[in-house]
Amino acid sequence: MSNYEETKPGKGGVIANILAALAFLALGICLLVLNAESVRDLIYSFASIAVGACFIIFGAYYMIKYFFKQEYKSICNYGFTMGVILAIIGAGFLFMSNVVVVVLNFIVIFAGALLGTIMLQQSFALFYMRKAAWFFNFLFGVCAIAASVYFGFFEKKEFFSGQLIPCLYFIVIGGLSLLSMFIMGIGIHTHKKNGGAKVAKEVEEVSTPEESIFEEEPSFETPVVEKVELEPGSEDLFDE
Repeated sequence: MSNYEETKPGKGGVIANILAALAFLALGICLLVLNAESVRDLIYSFASIAVGACFIIFGAYYMIKYFFKQEYKSICNYGFTMGVILAIIGAGFLFMSNVVVVVLNFIVIFAGALLGTIMLQQSFALFYMRKAAWFFNFLFGVCAIAASVYFGFFEKKEFFSGQLIPCLYFIVIGGLSLLSMFIMGIGIHTHKKNGGAKVAKEVEEVSTPEESIFEEEPSFETPVVEKVELEPGSEDLFDE
């Protein structure tokens, strides 16, 4: 297997990366251009419903499975208890908006650091493929991780307040992530192209016979020994 086949990215990961970068970019632009309070209320409402519904659905699944799979026959199985806990957490997300604010801020910081880590991984892949653009992806990733750590631990910001700095955080990380993906795509394409040409060249060299194969090998003549027939009763064989 050639190197460019080994560096082929998975479609699921690429799509998730692009969607996360577009979400960051869209959030930053909407908070900066539109009414920040309306956008924030919409985000909080959607997040409360979406996250709460997910927890409640998973909780119901565990509780139903506990009875249908007859897990109650096992003493050490706590599927029903797990389902109740998940349902309570989901209800808390639905009716406690302050919890959603804290969780969303954490999700934003975590997502920003995750996008930065992906950029670092892409820089390592480009470095392995010997592409000079690896340095840009490395710089993008370090900046994204550093900004996420700074806003998460040292300068805690309300990311959906409509202030300039949080909006720039969304826009810059989203834009850098898309740019990093673009650079990575170009690097994989060129690496695949060069790798295919290299493989084709190697196959051509192997399939072309060398001239030494057709060189005439030295021939040696075998001396012919004449057969001498003796007459019956002849004693020539014993003559000195």
